[in-house]
Amino acid sequence: MRWAGPRGLLDNPDFKTVTVYHDDPTVTEIDKVRQSACITVDREVKTEGEFGNLKVPGGKYVVGSFEILPTEFEQAWNSVCLWLSQSGYQPSDDNPYELYHNNHDEHPQGKFIVDICIPVKPM
Repeated sequence: MRWAGPRGLLDNPDFKTVTVYHDDPTVTEIDKVRQSACITVDREVKTEGEFGNLKVPGGKYVVGSFEILPTEFEQAWNSVCLWLSQSGYQPSDDNPYELYHNNHDEHPQGKFIVDICIPVKPM
């Protein structure tokens, strides 16, 4: 945020934050799970140093929408994965992500309003 703010990237009224997961925590040790902390942008951005561009591909996703406390993320992911296991779809090779619609620090109960998005393909 300290990098994006001075560049005007936080001024977009549709601004959201995103966490993209590059590893599956059921397979990779939790302290070795790689993830990217991202923001949505409404224009091309020249990046530098440790900052880069990551484009989330279009396609078919299962999306679970939640209003949850920080301690409820695991349960939310489990419910989306359970639905997925019974849906006739399977995860595709693209990365799942969380799309945050609010700043949980500004929520009256400290909750995240979040979509859990898992790219899928037919079984």
